[in-house]
Formats: sequence, structure tokens, C-alpha cells
Amino acid sequence: MNELQRQAYLDVMGVQVYFPKAVLSGAKPSPNYDFTPEQGLATEHRRMEQPGEVMGGAAAGSVRASVDRELITSLAQSSKKSDAEERAESRKRSISQGPSISLVHEAEIPDLDTDGLRFTLHYIRINESLAVIDEVPHQLAKSGSTAAQKLLKSILTALGIDVGMTAFTFESFSWPIKAGLIMRNDPAEEARKALSGFLQMRHETDRFKNLLVFAGQVDSLLVQENAESEIRDFEVKGFKTDTEKAANEDSSAYYMTVTNSLHSLLVHSMLKRETWQQLQALRQRLSNSN
Repeated sequence: MNELQRQAYLDVMGVQVYFPKAVLSGAKPSPNYDFTPEQGLATEHRRMEQPGEVMGGAAAGSVRASVDRELITSLAQSSKKSDAEERAESRKRSISQGPSISLVHEAEIPDLDTDGLRFTLHYIRINESLAVIDEVPHQLAKSGSTAAQKLLKSILTALGIDVGMTAFTFESFSWPIKAGLIMRNDPAEEARKALSGFLQMRHETDRFKNLLVFAGQVDSLLVQENAESEIRDFEVKGFKTDTEKAANEDSSAYYMTVTNSLHSLLVHSMLKRETWQQLQALRQRLSNSN
């Protein structure tokens, strides 16, 4: 920046210009500041406004310095106003156009697209015949809901199960499994495989004969379809253990029943009739096993 302009800005900002008079040993030689600040500003203003014309006199320099200060102050205020207006316009554009997209190399961006699928499931082993999965809202993922547990106990009692023998401790499963998970294939298919692996692991451990799923988003991952309708109660082929293979036994298959989530039943009571109808096949199997 031109030295005179720099001093003008500093003067408007209230910064006192300091000119060292003593020569410091080993220091770089300073420019020749053979002028007063006001005379310098006046000279610079005259040079820009009237090239070749030099006006003398301390009074003229004082007037010109005053004009320069007013001009710089006005420009500074105008600049601040423009910045504020620009920020306001930027916010308006962000709202109307949505988030901006930065064009960077594809490999630098972790694929966070999970196709909108974000869910948390609570798995509860009820007894040797039945296990339950409930899809819960994210804010209740760690603790669950007292109202939902009360409703679950009522449904299980209606299915003929003695809930007094159940601890109702749960194991959680969430999707995506971790933040920043890179999707190599279709996000829904990746979620389906991960969920299938979790269910297989739980079945190999607990060997339940029936799995009741109170589903929200996972409904689309589990419900089967034919040409006519949805199939919400169906048999799932599992994997035999080495012991079962040796004994020629098979407890790997189980039945899955998919219905509305407990949370949706609490919010929309009109779904209870539909849910009860979807549980009739399960109710019949549990009755026959007793």
C-alpha cells in the first residue's frame, strides 16, 4: 500500500503514527519521513486530484487532510454496510437455493448417503418361542419408553404369554452402523444385509421360533410382497448349527411377523385394530405350542 494511504487509514482508525528518530544499531534503514501527517495527506490528495499542481500552506494542507479523513471514513462505513448487505444476500441465497455444493474430487468425499435409512432397533428375548424387535425413535434409543414397554406387555398378554417371567432387557442395533459409512452398493440393500446378519446372529444364540417385529423404516426391508399383496407373516430359512447337522435336526427356520411400531401405535391408536389382525397367525402358532 502507498505510504500516504496507509497513514490516512491509520489516522481514521485512531492509530497514532510513530516515526522513530534514533538510529538503531544493525536495523534496516527507515524511509525518509520528512513531512507531517496532515501535510502528507494533503499532498497526496492534491497529487491524485490535480496532477502537476502543488498548493502550499499549512491551512490548505489541514483542509485537504480533513477532506481525506472524511472521504476514507465514508468509504470505510460504506464498505461495512456493503459487507453486511452481502452477508444478508448470501443468507437469502442459501435459504432459497439450499446448501451449496463444492466441486471436489470424488475420492475426497465419504459417501454418507444411506438413502434416508436411519433406525434403531431394540431386541428382546421373551422366551424360547418368541423374540421381539421394536424400532424406537432415536431420542429413546438408549433408554426406551415406559409407555411403549407397557403397551408391549399388554400385546404379549393378549397373545397368551406370561410377561412376569420376562426381564425386558434389550440389545440395540442401529443403522448406519457407524458414522461416515461408505456405501459400495444400494443403501437399502446394504441396510438389509446388515439387519439380516444381526437377526441371524441373535437367532443362532437364542433359537427363537417366532420373531415379532414392530417396524417403522425397517418395514420396507423386511416385508415380502407377491403380485397381490404384502406378506407380513412368513417363514425365514436360517442356518443349521454343527450339532443340528450331526443329529439331522433343524431348528434354523423361524417365523417372522412384521407389524406397526409400538411408537406409532401410541401416537395413532387407530392402527391397533390393523396390528391385532396382523398378529393372528402368530397368536395361533403360540397357542399351538403351549
